[in-house]
Amino acid sequence: MKPYFNWVDGKLQLTLPPRRLVRAVNRQLTKRAAGPVFSPWELMTGFPSYLCRSRFGYWLYTRWDRPSRLRLLLDAWGLAPFNERLYSTTWGESGYYHGLSLRFWIYSRIPDPLWRAAVEVQMKLVERLAAVTAENQAQFLFVSGANVEQVDPDIWQLTLRTQPSLQYYNLDLDFPENATRVFAAQRGISYLPLVPAFRAAQTKGRELFLRGDGHWNESGQRLAAETIADFLVERGFVAPAP
Repeated sequence: MKPYFNWVDGKLQLTLPPRRLVRAVNRQLTKRAAGPVFSPWELMTGFPSYLCRSRFGYWLYTRWDRPSRLRLLLDAWGLAPFNERLYSTTWGESGYYHGLSLRFWIYSRIPDPLWRAAVEVQMKLVERLAAVTAENQAQFLFVSGANVEQVDPDIWQLTLRTQPSLQYYNLDLDFPENATRVFAAQRGISYLPLVPAFRAAQTKGRELFLRGDGHWNESGQRLAAETIADFLVERGFVAPAP
């Protein structure tokens, strides 16, 4: 339960979640923590989450769920369970709106009123951040990240195979960056998309994402930092290193 913004009468309006809902969620989480230590589904997936309640169990889980040397070796031999689905960005997804995973609405060209309103609020927040930055006599840079489905075409094709209904939502993986580029240009905001740099690195065989997770791994974080640093120097935000 987090605060959120709405666009009301031409102004950003901060909305706090009702305290009764916050208390209800906290009670639910407490009840869940006191529930059974394992479930049949957890046994089927191969690593019951109750093991993570111990420090050693959590250490084992993080070593298995991340691309450790053992996991990479098992992947290469084709021995890792759910090996193919591990790379699908829709496997295990929860949270859908009109039948489409929330992860992919940002790529949809369907003019859904609710989703477009959410994007508009997001852009208003960026615009406000840029204004506050200028008021404090600093320079503002808007950076958009890179998702694994945008970067790796093999993973995107696997995702389409594992969830064929995606084809009905008019998805364009370049839509967010193209729309953001137009938005930033209209408002004079410096903008840097990371997708091109990530795609270029991926074509060279560089692994940039945690397998089965989707977040950047160490290599992806380093690439993002280097790309941003080079941009800052190129545009004169900062002086080059001596």
